[in-house]
Amino acid sequence: MLAQRLVFQVGGLDKEWSERVILSHMGRATTEEQERDGKWRFYRGFNPSLELYNLDNLVLDPEAARQARETGTLLVVEGAFDVAKCVEAGLRNVVATFGARLHEPQARKLAEALSRLSASRVIVFYDRDKAGRAASADARELMHAHGVGAELFDWEREFQGGGGRRIRIPSEILDPCDFNVRQLIWLRATHVI
Repeated sequence: MLAQRLVFQVGGLDKEWSERVILSHMGRATTEEQERDGKWRFYRGFNPSLELYNLDNLVLDPEAARQARETGTLLVVEGAFDVAKCVEAGLRNVVATFGARLHEPQARKLAEALSRLSASRVIVFYDRDKAGRAASADARELMHAHGVGAELFDWEREFQGGGGRRIRIPSEILDPCDFNVRQLIWLRATHVI
């Protein structure tokens, strides 16, 4: 089922949120032929709509917990590659929803994580495409229903560039993992994410 795919381990937390447990593995297609069977595959029995990718590291890693406390936020992205790019840039207060949709059980886990980490809001940093934008708005509403402040990453935001010129995120950057490390670090330093 996962043969010849790029495989990621999916960790979770025990009932007390004190120890990491392995929930499953997922595999990313590496060829167009594999993508015909789905870009991502999970072992039978694993339901991604019940879990958050990287929640275990967010809660158990002291640096991730510190970042959540200091920024007051958790970043919510779509997938494992987005998480990997954020972590590469030093942004550890990040989880993924296994696609462009936040489900009710995931929203409950986010609210619990915020409470445990003394953070108060999420930034939904979904992809720039139509599905990502629609899912971002839905995620914000679902988090508000749980009493959690949620902001959407603004892909059209203008920034102050050198010489007083206004700049925007280049149109070829379509999701969080398309940013380079320096750009993500800058977005954190300027309190955008």
